[in-house]
Amino acid sequence: MILLLNICIKILRIILNKMAEDYLEFEKNKKIKTLNLDDFSIDELYNYIKELKNEIERVKKEIFKKNKSNIDAEKYFKKY
Repeated sequence: MILLLNICIKILRIILNKMAEDYLEFEKNKKIKTLNLDDFSIDELYNYIKELKNEIERVKKEIFKKNKSNIDAEKYFKKY
């Protein structure tokens, strides 16, 4: 059991280190890496547009959620 826990901890550390590296790389550049679109077919480009639209919607939802959290926090602190 302890061996299994140690293995899980090591795996989690590897995953967290990778996530931290990815985050730091993004923070360093503060921009999304672009793809070479020359290699895409027309259908693939349309699919890429769909994926980007889905990502935009995901980001909008996250912004909404964070704004709501900020508003809720402001309401909470105004009470006290």
